[in-house]
Amino acid sequence: MRKRRRTYEMEKNSSTQVRLFQRLGRTAIWVVAAALALTTAGCDLAKVGYRNGDTVGMVLMNRYLDLTGEQKDFIKPKLRALLIWHRTTQLPDYASFAIEMQKKASQPLTAADIATLSEQSKRRLFTTLDHALPDMADIVLHLTPANIRNLKKKFVENDDDFRKDYLSGDVEKRQKVRYEKTLERTEEWYGRFSRDQRAAIRRLSDARPLDNEILFAERQRHEQEIVALLTKVEKDKPSRDAVVAMMKAYADAFEHSPDDERRAFVESLHRATDEMNAQIHNLATPAQRGRASSKLQEWIDDFRSLNAEAMAAS
Repeated sequence: MRKRRRTYEMEKNSSTQVRLFQRLGRTAIWVVAAALALTTAGCDLAKVGYRNGDTVGMVLMNRYLDLTGEQKDFIKPKLRALLIWHRTTQLPDYASFAIEMQKKASQPLTAADIATLSEQSKRRLFTTLDHALPDMADIVLHLTPANIRNLKKKFVENDDDFRKDYLSGDVEKRQKVRYEKTLERTEEWYGRFSRDQRAAIRRLSDARPLDNEILFAERQRHEQEIVALLTKVEKDKPSRDAVVAMMKAYADAFEHSPDDERRAFVESLHRATDEMNAQIHNLATPAQRGRASSKLQEWIDDFRSLNAEAMAAS
C-alpha cells in the first residue's frame, strides 16, 4: 500500500510535454518532490511509469492533440530518447537537490529560502526543457490543423473546469477552496495538522491576495499564445531552429505578463505564497518535519535506484 500511495502522489504531480507549454509551477519545501517532477518533461516518476515514460507521455500528449498513428510513430522514439537522457544525466542531480531540501527540513525557513528553492527547481526545469526543445520543435513541425483544433478544444474543457472550481461563489467560498487545496498538499508531506495549526494555515492562506479572474486571464493568455505559435508554425513551416527560438521565447516570457496590473498581482501572490509556505513549515512540529524528511528520503532512494537501473542498461 505504501508503494501504491507513493506512486499515486508521484503520478498526481507529474508533468507532460504539453503541460510544459501551459505552466511553470512555483514550489515550496513541502512540494519539493512536485518541483522535481515538473522537470521530467513528460516522464512519470513512479517506478513503473518512469520506466515507460515514452508510453505515458504519448498517452497524455494524445489526450491534448489526438495524434495520428504516423505522428505517434514519429514522436515515441523522441520521448524514449529524452527519458534515457533524463534518467542517466539528471536524476543524480535531483537526488542531490532533494538531499539539500532534506537538510533544510528540520530548520526554520524564510520566504527568501522558499523563493531560492523555487528558483533552483525552475533552473532544473529549464535544463530539461532546453535539452528537449529541438525534438519538441520537430514534433511541433509535424502537427496539423486537426491537432491544433483538438488542443483548443481541450483548453476550453480545462477552462470550464477552472471556472467551476475557482470562479464560482463569493470571496469566502474561493478562499475556502484555496485553503483546502493548500491544506491537502501540506498534509501529504507533514501529516495531519492539529485544529490550531489548521486555523493558522487558514489565516495564512486567506492573507494572500486573491483575484482568480486575473489568474484565469493569464491562463487564457498562455493558451492563446501557444495556439498562435502552433498555428503560425503549421502555416509558415519555418526552420527547426526558428521554431526552437519561438518556443524558447515563449517559455522565457511565460511568467511575465505584458499587462502591468496582472504582472504586479502575480508577483505579489508569489511573494505572499512564499511567506505562507515558510510559515507553514515553521509551525510544523519536529515530528511533522521528520515525516516530510522521510518522504523526501523515499524520493532520494527512487532517484538513485532509477538512475542505477538506467546506467546499468546503457
